[in-house]
Amino acid sequence: MAFLLGAMVVFVFAIAFEVRWAHGIRFALNTTRTMPEGDFANLWAAGKLAASGRTDTLYSSYLFELWRRAYFGARIITTDWIYPPFNLLLAVPMSWMGLRTSYIVWTLLSVLGSAFLLRLVRLSWPVILLGIFSPASIYSMMLGQYGTLVGAAFVASLLAAPRRPPLSGGLTAIMILKPQIALLIPIVWLAQRNARAIAMACTITAVLAALVTLSFGPSVWSNFWANAPANSRGILEDIYPQGYQTIGVSIFWMARSLGSNLAVAYTAQIISAGLATIMVWHVWRTQSVNPLARMAITVFLTLLCSPYGYVDDMAGYSIALLCLAEQRDWRIGFLDVLLFTWPGLCLLTTSLIHILLTPILLLCAAVMALRLLQQPVDLIRESHARVA
Repeated sequence: MAFLLGAMVVFVFAIAFEVRWAHGIRFALNTTRTMPEGDFANLWAAGKLAASGRTDTLYSSYLFELWRRAYFGARIITTDWIYPPFNLLLAVPMSWMGLRTSYIVWTLLSVLGSAFLLRLVRLSWPVILLGIFSPASIYSMMLGQYGTLVGAAFVASLLAAPRRPPLSGGLTAIMILKPQIALLIPIVWLAQRNARAIAMACTITAVLAALVTLSFGPSVWSNFWANAPANSRGILEDIYPQGYQTIGVSIFWMARSLGSNLAVAYTAQIISAGLATIMVWHVWRTQSVNPLARMAITVFLTLLCSPYGYVDDMAGYSIALLCLAEQRDWRIGFLDVLLFTWPGLCLLTTSLIHILLTPILLLCAAVMALRLLQQPVDLIRESHARVA
């Protein structure tokens, strides 16, 4: 079984990479022309600028692009730095090394860090290894993105929340790298009335904010708020299709792929987020449920909350799918295979039919988890014991 899934992962990864290469957009992944580290190059560049106190350049689309083209060459694609200042605490240490070395170090840290976090909540090694090397995680690592580590932190936080609140709250230090992946974690804590997790999360956030301010000056926040939201909105609302939209996960981009205008797309996204929030609140208020299914539902529905997300943000989704498969004694069918490999097939499928189907797959996964939510009492107790 593990060999079969591993072979599928490699196959799907090869298809996705070849499709990108065939479309002539390899420099979206490749800044140095020698290895795929496109998004990571932005992190590395942000660290260089932040370390020299040039956060005004960093958060200006025009100035940041001039700096990148002067440093990397004119053939790179245009990108903005839209991440919150918290990410600079990671970017600056990464920029102390050369780009190639830094990319390798970050990839290794992502793999080892993810494995460590998932073992903290006692997930099995087959789940951990298949999750870390799933199509979604490979895509994330290929870009040098944070998806694998943040996805593992999200899964670990949800599993730890009932019995290890400080750990659940403490993992916000990692999730803050990509806060849209964990949009519903505050709902989880509020539904549980988990004051200890909330207090830990607020304390860590305050400490990190103070550290950012001391390290880069108060102006880093004003530069961020003056530019990043508008840049993010420009990326989100750009005319469909753009290359990055074809690997999206949101209801918003699916609506745009179907020809909807911005008003309709935003309305669909708001309704989706509202229904997902209500469902997660209900699930976490319900007693005596399968904790792995509850975690999985939350991970799947979180991806339907944000209008901004990509398949490289689906590492936590892949880990959750594997947890459910293991609980069914690895009895997997076609739907399981399709859901697991979808992050690698999304680009190819969207390019062929010109419709983004990812939200439909997420709904299918949520329904699958919902059917496992109410399990026999002995299975529920066994699951609680594993994640305690």
